[in-house]
Amino acid sequence: MTNVQSTNLGVYSVVVTNSVGSIVSSNAPLVFGQVAAWGSPFQGATATPAGATNVLAIAAGNYFNLWLSTEGTVCGWGWDVNGVTNYPANLTNAIAIAAGSAHCLALTSDGTVTAWGGQNFGETNVPAGLSNVVAIAGGLSPYSVALRADGTVAAWGWNHLGETNVPADLTSVVALAAGYGQIIALKGDGILTNWGSFAPAVPAGLTNVVAVAAGQGHDLALLADGTVVAWGQNSYGQASVPSGLTNAVAIAAGISHSMALLANGTVIAWGYNASGATNVPSALTNVVAISAGNYHNLARVGSGPPIPGTPVTHPSRSANGFSLVVPSQSGRVYALEYKDNLSDANWASLPLTAGTGKDLVLLDPTANDSQRFYRVRRW
Repeated sequence: MTNVQSTNLGVYSVVVTNSVGSIVSSNAPLVFGQVAAWGSPFQGATATPAGATNVLAIAAGNYFNLWLSTEGTVCGWGWDVNGVTNYPANLTNAIAIAAGSAHCLALTSDGTVTAWGGQNFGETNVPAGLSNVVAIAGGLSPYSVALRADGTVAAWGWNHLGETNVPADLTSVVALAAGYGQIIALKGDGILTNWGSFAPAVPAGLTNVVAVAAGQGHDLALLADGTVVAWGQNSYGQASVPSGLTNAVAIAAGISHSMALLANGTVIAWGYNASGATNVPSALTNVVAISAGNYHNLARVGSGPPIPGTPVTHPSRSANGFSLVVPSQSGRVYALEYKDNLSDANWASLPLTAGTGKDLVLLDPTANDSQRFYRVRRW
């Protein structure tokens, strides 16, 4: 198809006919490459590149976007404020990306972080010696945050609203979300901690959280049962989760809107819509990842719905310990946990591991000759 426009996006089928009869193909979505975008078109934020194929991850910022290829290279489009779409030429082996207010971050396979763009508030000044990073996030205000394999957090950049004041006793973190003037951290026990002047109080008794998202004064939590909880600023309905929303597998938050990805590969959005951020394309299906910018959104489209769990293969016992293999996703964090006896009260967790978009080997080097039971967790 030539001269494809955004109005042509949708689901198509082919009818094949001969003298015997006819048959209709399965439906197939037409998108620009593997990325769909909607919302405010300011500065080309929703004009997805035609060459966006082999996409491993997406990240939406303030009127600009990034996509990470399966080869570990980064591309950008939209508003090139402070060079955000001019990624470093020597950046390779990236496994995850993040977009902030006017800066970008990339996590590389060696556990280090590269940053570019910025507004001279230190948000691109990666702390010396920062290593063993497994997850990154760029704030809607000019700051950055990283999660280490040991469950501790580092933050740097603009601290006008207390964003980089990481609680001194914060440990066992497994996921992070960076909003405007606030950071929210998910711990391995499903409990949340947040800080910053714009951080709304976490609802009392909120547990079993498996993912978090942060906006400007509102937050979202995805629970283990596939439901979504939202709280904080609600002037545009951004914290009013649509009634009956279930089977969610991922969440995202912009300045004043919210999104959820469902297990069937469709997307629901709510909140501020003056820019069209909640006008999800009606034919958008097979979505496997979402990202919210200030007033626009991105979706990564796959060949089918998102993988609902973490299937385990190739369990192996060797002199190096016990290992197994799981398919991983960029931007996700994985942990191998064990018990020596199923009657033990708690699971012991090994260091966090960053998803790469490829098969991931998880190793327990402490495995001994006695029995041990394992499980894999993903955030």
